[in-house]
Amino acid sequence: MMNKPKITRKRWTKVELDLLKSLVRADKSNVDIAKRLDRTPLAIYQARMKLGLPRGESFHSNFSRKLTSSKKTTKIFWSSYD
Repeated sequence: MMNKPKITRKRWTKVELDLLKSLVRADKSNVDIAKRLDRTPLAIYQARMKLGLPRGESFHSNFSRKLTSSKKTTKIFWSSYD
């Protein structure tokens, strides 16, 4: 039986949170902030929510925008699985 790899999460430092706040004030997107802080756009979105900052674009809106930006429009329906 194989052992699952342990998932480690990167903790936010005070310097990162201060930089996040200043980049939000500069109206940078979650994708731009994620690249700057070496985080995922979803992590940026969640940190903004937790800090009470404007959320910016969500992961799902970015994903949908990428799908609809091509010549062919693709509809995606989000659903929950039981």
